[in-house]
Amino acid sequence: MDDKSLAPRQKSELVKRSEGLAKRGLELIDEFQRIDVILSEAEILPLIHRFREIKNSIGKIPDEFLKNSTANPHDVIAFDLNKFLAIFDRIRIRNNYVLDYVYNFDGHYGGEPIVYTREKNSPPIASPDEYYDTFSLPRPEMLLGDEPNYENSIPYLSHLEFENTPIGYFEFAIFCMTVRRFYLYWHSNYNDRKYILTKVGLNHFVENKIGGISLDEIEFLKSAHTAPRLEITNKSAKVSILSFEENIGYSFLYVYLKYPNIFKKIEDGVIIKNHTTKLF
Repeated sequence: MDDKSLAPRQKSELVKRSEGLAKRGLELIDEFQRIDVILSEAEILPLIHRFREIKNSIGKIPDEFLKNSTANPHDVIAFDLNKFLAIFDRIRIRNNYVLDYVYNFDGHYGGEPIVYTREKNSPPIASPDEYYDTFSLPRPEMLLGDEPNYENSIPYLSHLEFENTPIGYFEFAIFCMTVRRFYLYWHSNYNDRKYILTKVGLNHFVENKIGGISLDEIEFLKSAHTAPRLEITNKSAKVSILSFEENIGYSFLYVYLKYPNIFKKIEDGVIIKNHTTKLF
């Protein structure tokens, strides 16, 4: 059903009910073809605070990971990724499953965790080679910290499910883009994005002229919307998030998701290029 075919009274009712969904976090109703939602700071601030706390608790990369390309997090004192999953209260993991990872270290390019799920009682994957063989995935040529940008290729999503609400889609988008953003070494830091979700966050970038932005670019950024925006169609969504990335600059990320656990792709809409790219 196209929006143009709706009578004014029907359109008004659609807007009222979609606004109510955003406020109350109720499950989306499939009869609506499209719902546009702007999340408020009050809705996303609790996750932002939990995210900061967990990131600050992770600590430095264990020395063992940088000495041995087959070092296993179960053999050293390392971060438990299930603590990260726990901050996303609109995402759940299937019973008897846990989130896990093995560290992928390459002395020529960098190092990063590669994530998967497994049954609690099953043995963890012991090495990157075992990981790629187990899931029949191609091994990347370089470790640059980026996520696979194609559907059904991410081993840690099949046993997860996010809540079919606007905030559920938002949490899943953030989770997919950040779950592997820890213990990054060398070139893997290039794609360590910063997400600008509030006006306070935007002011930090503007006041510090991060990215070498000019006065005209500062004024342009001040006018940019920071609140996450969602276009929800049945059980799929496009989530729009403002971000900064050393390798790119300022951009709107468009994250395409499908309920209950499909991360389809990310598109970058660059608005200001970084003028002071760091070298890792």
